[in-house]
Amino acid sequence: MAIKVVILFQQTSLQEAGAIVTPPLAPQIGYAGRVHLGGWTESVYWGTDDIKALTQALFTGANGALGLLPARAQMLAFGASVIGVRLYQGGAGKGQSLAASYPGLAIADEDIPQMAILVKCGSTTAAVTRRFTVRAIPDQQVRLAEFQPNQIFTNSVTAFFTALGNFAFRAIDPVASVRQPLFNIDATGVATLKNNVPVPFLAQDVVTISKTITPTGTFFGGQFVVMQSGPGNTFKLKDWPAQAVTGGIAIKRAYNIYPISPGSCAVTRAVVRKVGRPFEQYRGRRSKRRKTA
Repeated sequence: MAIKVVILFQQTSLQEAGAIVTPPLAPQIGYAGRVHLGGWTESVYWGTDDIKALTQALFTGANGALGLLPARAQMLAFGASVIGVRLYQGGAGKGQSLAASYPGLAIADEDIPQMAILVKCGSTTAAVTRRFTVRAIPDQQVRLAEFQPNQIFTNSVTAFFTALGNFAFRAIDPVASVRQPLFNIDATGVATLKNNVPVPFLAQDVVTISKTITPTGTFFGGQFVVMQSGPGNTFKLKDWPAQAVTGGIAIKRAYNIYPISPGSCAVTRAVVRKVGRPFEQYRGRRSKRRKTA
């Protein structure tokens, strides 16, 4: 069974190698700077349940590539670091945490942790692509509003792409997924396919209904569970909201795990993506206040 690998990052502002940075002050505009912390995650998949091989690929490297964690740290500025990973068997459930400490480069000044590059990677086994963001790009690498890496950083990105070759990503299976145009859905939730073909959905399948048109001319859609398949080219949906619609598409999405092809990975452009609070601040969700009397 595949394992989802969630990499944990943290960045502390006002950090500079070999120097003590004084928080900035601008009292004439009411500004008093202070240290901020940011945390975020990035994830990949490991194609088997072999934990020993996984930890080797993460920390020390495998198949001629650097470990994914030190390779990713080479793209971080001073003040940012990889602080650990969480492993989820099958991609969900209770995770297992592993500590790590891979700081960013002392020669790289930090920008805001939201500064990122958009990356896309393909697979070696199917015509699928995954797009994801790589955050905390150093200040020197984004100039004039565009990603402009120097040679050292370009080499770091190349090493990161090579390390990704030991891992995989989760994507929609283009072969197993099904799309069928709809003729209509009546008020009881009975859907009729536009084409007179056997229904490709089974009872308990989750299907996405998209772009159907209500009597008022608005689009309607959502995810629903199939209660019954048939007869003919019809199927019935559970919890349909009692309205008749026409047209649209019924989609059953199947997912699979695909090995990453390092040679297909490429940087698309510089982007900005949100980050959260640092992980050590989280202590679980606060319980709902309950009445005692």
